[in-house]
Amino acid sequence: MPAGHADGRGAARAPGTTAPQRRDVGTAELVTLAAELDGEHHEAHLVTPPGRRPFVQVRIRRAGVLTENIYAGDGFFWFGWAERIAAVSEVAAAAEAIACVLRAVDARC
Repeated sequence: MPAGHADGRGAARAPGTTAPQRRDVGTAELVTLAAELDGEHHEAHLVTPPGRRPFVQVRIRRAGVLTENIYAGDGFFWFGWAERIAAVSEVAAAAEAIACVLRAVDARC
């Protein structure tokens, strides 16, 4: 079965592994990241869709169409397009990288 797909029991498989991954793995780290991001410039909240991995949806407050979904797995935060952001132990660095992606086009990171 390809990595990143569910096995017959519905457990998600982490990319590059053959062992099922629990869907609640990374939830605590995502909550910490959401708290770091949520503030004057960003709105961030944990989303836990049934049967899917939890993620933090981050939205820039002044431009609501600029959003990103952030996942946690294998000890890292990940953008929805599977680009690694930072280790889950580096919450401030992850928050800054996410904020950089969500900044207006003319802003510099």
